[in-house]
Amino acid sequence: MAAEAERLAALTAEEAGRIAGEEVALAAGEGPGGPQGAAAEPGAGALPPVDPGEPTDGPAAAAPVAETSALQTASGWVCPLRGPFSHFDDFGDPRHYGGWHKGNDLIAPTGTPVLAVESGRVEHRANRIGGNSAYLFADSGNYYYNTHLSAYENVGVGWVPAGAVIGYVGDSGNAAGLPHLHFEYHLGGRGNHINPYPVVHEACF
Repeated sequence: MAAEAERLAALTAEEAGRIAGEEVALAAGEGPGGPQGAAAEPGAGALPPVDPGEPTDGPAAAAPVAETSALQTASGWVCPLRGPFSHFDDFGDPRHYGGWHKGNDLIAPTGTPVLAVESGRVEHRANRIGGNSAYLFADSGNYYYNTHLSAYENVGVGWVPAGAVIGYVGDSGNAAGLPHLHFEYHLGGRGNHINPYPVVHEACF
């Protein structure tokens, strides 16, 4: 377990540099309401990688590996991934350009199903930094950003129930070589970033 934790910590340190510009892209409007790339069709491959820049230090230890299923918790969430993954409480970690990490990174194999954590309207679009992305506007008013996907699912259906597959883990955008889901939780709507780690941990472990 110690060796696995060290390996995941090293991957996360490398990954921090790869997604360093992600929140800059969101702030610039590279999501719903801003400039978008072409949406991928289900089964589409990753987008061309973006220069990740210099890596920053990542967390020192990993959480246990989860084996998940689509079960809704007391919080009202379904686990965002269906399958084994590891994650870290990396919300708020500093970035080399002076920004901070506005979500959590869930490290999982390419092709792991990404689920809607709540019921709501899902939009699939690509952007330069995140690559293939699924934007979930939940019925509760919350907003969730799921990015670096390898492919989409349920494209064009609009509303989806909690637990519906909305995409698959990948390394699109600037995450080339490190498959993971960058997952953001915005309480009450886009812009109010909340650390998703405690609720992800409750829903998945």
